[in-house]
Amino acid sequence: MLKGSKDGIASVAFSPDGYRLASGGQDGTVRLWDGGNGQEIRILKEDKSRVTSVAFSPDGRRLAASWWDGGTVRLWATTTGQELLTLKADTNFALHVAFSPDGQRLATSGLTSPPRIWDASTGQELFALTQYGNQSVVTFSPDGQLLATADFRDVHLWDASNGLELRTLKGHPSPVWSLAFSPDGGRLASGDDDGQVRLWDTTTGQEVLVLEADTKGRRVQSLAFTQDGLRLAAANGDTVLLWDGRKFPGHVLRKRQLLGHVNSLFDKLQLQSEVLSDLKNDKWLGESDRTFMLQVASKTQDDADLLMWSAVVFHAKWHTV
Repeated sequence: MLKGSKDGIASVAFSPDGYRLASGGQDGTVRLWDGGNGQEIRILKEDKSRVTSVAFSPDGRRLAASWWDGGTVRLWATTTGQELLTLKADTNFALHVAFSPDGQRLATSGLTSPPRIWDASTGQELFALTQYGNQSVVTFSPDGQLLATADFRDVHLWDASNGLELRTLKGHPSPVWSLAFSPDGGRLASGDDDGQVRLWDTTTGQEVLVLEADTKGRRVQSLAFTQDGLRLAAANGDTVLLWDGRKFPGHVLRKRQLLGHVNSLFDKLQLQSEVLSDLKNDKWLGESDRTFMLQVASKTQDDADLLMWSAVVFHAKWHTV
């Protein structure tokens, strides 16, 4: 059993190779875990304020994390635990961090300051997206050419090289809290405070569709595409919805009361026997994925041990939640 923050986990991220997991706690701790055996590798930082976001660099050698109070963002070397940079991302509350696909830049967002783009090696601020003030979330497109941000009900697409706005995506009835690009960058998914998930064409800015769901009134905490781009998952609270991209428009492929919140990986646990049964009966898993996951699940000692699932964080070898 992985024992994380005593107050719950606010953010999780797998390393690009899938062998390490980073967690940011409500108690202000950032931890690194072995993704295979669940052993804690090290605690990178302990702070009084809760961690709001964690992100690995594309090569897995650095980890960035943001804190609620103080608007601080820190970067570490993952192999040694050495702190590399401390950035002031917001005057009060930092919300989100994201590396560019080449690892050279870091994007941050805050509650009271505009998103900022930094040189991830030197910590120099390159530019800020000042047109709309603060943005709740920020993310790069897979090719690094676009930035997506959300301020209240609108989503904005920017030129990632200079911060010029390209288009504004309107349609959400409530504040947007999560964004995810498809692997080819052609689609952007956005989730809001009222449980809606919308898909956008990133070239035209047109809304492609509103995904069908029955969790109205529950904030979409996180979104993620599978690596092949064929499925999209959305998590709100303890529920994850999974859509099959080959069967749009927007019918839910699968709905699960997941074993952990998307933003609180360690909150809810499931007995090993239940996990094994679930994996064996999962018709959406390929045989190679099923074998790998069963091997991981079987490593716990007995049914009294507990195995945790990571909601919408897709392991490098896993293609479904």
